[in-house]
Amino acid sequence: MSAKTAIPSDGAAAATQRCIGLCIGTDLRWGRGILEGFIRFTRERPRWQAHHLGTAHWAAIERMLGERHFDGLVVEGGDRQAVEALADLGLPTVVVASRLTVPERPHIGQVVSDNEAVGRMAFEHLRSLGFAHYAFCGHSGKPFSERRWEGYRAAAAEAGITSVYTGPGQQPGAAAHREAIVEWLLTLPTPIALFCATDNIALAATRAIEEAGLVIPRDIAVLGVDDDHLVCMFAHPPLSSIDNNTFTIGYRAGLLLERLMSGKAGRNRIETVPPAGVVSRRSTDTLAVEAPHVREAMRLIQEEACNGLTIERLLDRLRLSRRKLEVDYKQQTGRTLQQELVRQQVARARHLLTETDLPTVDIAVHCGFEYASRLSTVFKRETGLTPTAYRRQYRQTGSRD
Repeated sequence: MSAKTAIPSDGAAAATQRCIGLCIGTDLRWGRGILEGFIRFTRERPRWQAHHLGTAHWAAIERMLGERHFDGLVVEGGDRQAVEALADLGLPTVVVASRLTVPERPHIGQVVSDNEAVGRMAFEHLRSLGFAHYAFCGHSGKPFSERRWEGYRAAAAEAGITSVYTGPGQQPGAAAHREAIVEWLLTLPTPIALFCATDNIALAATRAIEEAGLVIPRDIAVLGVDDDHLVCMFAHPPLSSIDNNTFTIGYRAGLLLERLMSGKAGRNRIETVPPAGVVSRRSTDTLAVEAPHVREAMRLIQEEACNGLTIERLLDRLRLSRRKLEVDYKQQTGRTLQQELVRQQVARARHLLTETDLPTVDIAVHCGFEYASRLSTVFKRETGLTPTAYRRQYRQTGSRD
């Protein structure tokens, strides 16, 4: 088998095709998104041939390696035996899951989701809706779930939220566990924001919430992770979810595998990919602040921040003193009025930079900036990158088209 898996020299690699095995399941949106990203990468490498092997269990991988030559593998990483055996084999391999710590070998790399950033993003989104109470439901003993919880809890603590309610720590489904979820939900203060570690957990939670006689999002707003469209649409109402950027994970797995096969990966063999953003649907379509004037200010800013709204015009619309609105808004949302305006403008700019080919001068106008230079200054202050650099970084990971 070692002869079959020998790594060709750079000259041989340029002259021959690369055969890549993909040991990634397709039953979840996670795996499908990674495969989409990797296939997009292979379109830019005409000599690469990708073969979907399905399972990542070692017995199946070993059999397939005996049947044909592979230059490299991308594996989901759920089978520790498979990862350790591949490390011993010497075949360039990229692991695309965070459940395992990969061995320290020059031919093994890892591209994973930044799960703490997922948790932080969840809190920031729910916090922007004005909630005072927060809860979490995840998988006990699952590293990805625990890291999402750590990010969520840390962001809450930094915002001065000292208590986050935690639900039964395994995936709802069985009748007895569902009853426990219902009982737990009935102990929570309302309105409350519930972050679930996956869309499947969130779907089960929405059904338990209905069984408890509570209303989404009036009593409980629900946010999941994975943006699995079918799962989100099965929820009632449709589920908001965090897109954890699996497409980019797949694309970067291709880049890393290319470096591993050429022996140029160096020490940078583990990469984390931040989430792409929140896909908002009806399960979080609410403003939970108690004060009507703060709720109205939030609505106006969300709708008109990119249409020339200023603090002065906002105050005129609401007929309030600046001091009162500033104090109340900061107390209930954790942000100043100006910070909220800028947040909405930058979010719109991110979307236009990644989803359109509009020049920055036009994007500035669409986001409420008079000049492109002002957009560039504000965008770099908020993101650390200029609009042009942000667009370039996104497109280096490929697009879905």
